[in-house]
Amino acid sequence: FVIQDGGNVGIGTTSPGGGSSAPLHIYKAATTGAAPIALLNLELSNEGNTNTDVGEGPAINFYVSDDTPSSTGAYVGADESHLAGQIATVHTSTDLNNGSGAMRFSTALNDAALVEAMRIDENGKVGIGIAAPLAALDIAHAGSGTAALRVFNSLATNPYGILVDNTAADASDSNYVANFRVGGASKLIVNNTGNVGIGVADPDALLEIKQVTGTNNAFCLHLVNEDASDPEGMSIDFSAALRSDDHTAHL
Repeated sequence: FVIQDGGNVGIGTTSPGGGSSAPLHIYKAATTGAAPIALLNLELSNEGNTNTDVGEGPAINFYVSDDTPSSTGAYVGADESHLAGQIATVHTSTDLNNGSGAMRFSTALNDAALVEAMRIDENGKVGIGIAAPLAALDIAHAGSGTAALRVFNSLATNPYGILVDNTAADASDSNYVANFRVGGASKLIVNNTGNVGIGVADPDALLEIKQVTGTNNAFCLHLVNEDASDPEGMSIDFSAALRSDDHTAHL
């Protein structure tokens, strides 16, 4: 343990900072093990059998400089700064004998109060914008003019998009690969057979489109070709079929 003239503190090292200006440097030699090694413990003790409420737990606060000392979260010191972020592990049960905890990540806009931005619950589910995620990744978004999820690949050559892989599923499974809903109702679904349904939840063909009852003056399928030089219409190709095949194209 060492405290340098400039105030930097070293634990396990006599040269805190390691080439940087970090005020606190904790050092421990690596081992040949395969598990994480704790270098810092934050403990909130239950001495006196205190019934810790949901949401309480150890936290690390992050302050940024701000010259508005009257704002929310102001830190009174030699230099004004404001609470801008927090990482915490919070209790998720009121049971005195239940030590379940969730990781909570919070941020603050300008100098406003902290708002939870992301959580990893006691079951490992990740919630962004939601404190009680219902899936492995649950994103809740109430903003206007922005997407809830954006996947962007800037690779110029042969880029990939999104891969959804139901590895253990087969065609007999009744669940789906993807389900797109509006107002809680399915609008487009891809089931585990690979069939695509638009307006139908259990498509029986590679592509099945169903018009919603009561929708007036709306096409079930609308194909438009705006090629002015040599426009084509629609092609239905049974080139692999034989004349002896007992199949009919129904229009």
